[in-house]
Amino acid sequence: MFRNFLCAFLLFSFFLTAESAEVSGNKFILPEDERGEAEKVEVDSSNILEEAFSGKEQFRRISPDSFAGVLGRPSRNIRWYPATDPENLNRMLIRETSQSFDNSVVLFVETTGKKDGPKGSRLIFIDTVNLIVLKRIELPFLASEVRCQGSSGKVWYLRKGQPDTLRDSSGFGILNVKTGAFETEHKLESLPKRLYPHITGQFAWIMEEEKILRLYPDGRKEIFQKVPGLSELKISPDCQYLAAITEKETRLYSTMDAKLVYRVKLVPDQTFLFLSGEPPRLLIGKNHSSIRGLDWPETLYLVTRGAPRLIFSNLSGSVVADPSGRAFYSMKPRNRIEKRDSSSGQYMSAAMVTSLKPDTAGKPEILFHAAENGYFLIFDTVGGLSKIDATPRRWKKIGIMRPWTE
Repeated sequence: MFRNFLCAFLLFSFFLTAESAEVSGNKFILPEDERGEAEKVEVDSSNILEEAFSGKEQFRRISPDSFAGVLGRPSRNIRWYPATDPENLNRMLIRETSQSFDNSVVLFVETTGKKDGPKGSRLIFIDTVNLIVLKRIELPFLASEVRCQGSSGKVWYLRKGQPDTLRDSSGFGILNVKTGAFETEHKLESLPKRLYPHITGQFAWIMEEEKILRLYPDGRKEIFQKVPGLSELKISPDCQYLAAITEKETRLYSTMDAKLVYRVKLVPDQTFLFLSGEPPRLLIGKNHSSIRGLDWPETLYLVTRGAPRLIFSNLSGSVVADPSGRAFYSMKPRNRIEKRDSSSGQYMSAAMVTSLKPDTAGKPEILFHAAENGYFLIFDTVGGLSKIDATPRRWKKIGIMRPWTE
């Protein structure tokens, strides 16, 4: 079980770091004599414990060319579990999650600050190979759409202005995670709905009303495509394809020339995933209920070159692809997870989470990609993270990150 917040302190360090790394442009980090109350976010770190490594750890090799490899292994063991709302211990304060394009890092964005603000953001970067926290960063502002840029060790993010600070502004920025330096910051009059940096860092795709645009580090915007009825945007892991989801269909575009590759008369409710293939196949989930927002099982379709095929009708959670490109993992009712062929959708193997040893508390909440073929991660309802080896006939847990309060 989680514990209530125990202590609080003020954070100033990231504004100081950013001040020394300023670049030209319309800044929203304030000079020291104008900061006032803007950076005074009270941050509780009672859900974090830093200690020396025991020396008995057997770390598996991380590719130096991966996002995790660029960040490198920390000098101390950073133990973290998600904080909870003091008024509702069943509600985690995780605002969003994402992964690096190479799947080497899972990123959790946690809300900090008092109930009435101002709010801050804690970024937790976890290595999917060894299940250790590589980096913890405290930001004295609300960050959203935090996305890893390729294997650069940098993240792009949107910053939401907070009226209660009086001087805070909305905008976007690029943060060097390894050094803690803000490399780019620009004000935006309105925040886009989505932000996906290209793996090269040359620009990011954003979504504004019915337009898909490229947003450049200097703040310039350039129209990529106008899509009537645009409601959602997804980018393939290799950044070669873009899925524009409208009110009536899903359109797949090539990012090289903005040409329409194919379209399908399906609009995902909760589930959407790029699979391997040229052009890529899609997994699209349709809710059993016509009422949006209700937690109902989904019907899962495999889309190949615009042709959808029903896979099964009881998807009850997230879906992730195997790094090999040959399979995907899907959550089913009663804590069952299935492995299926990514070309045909045919069943390959499965396991009940409750049968995987060692026993751990919590039910599966989210599946995450792993960086190694045959593996995936499970984030559960009590904030634990488990790594599953699905290569043998009998699946097994090979890594566990648990709250130390259990």
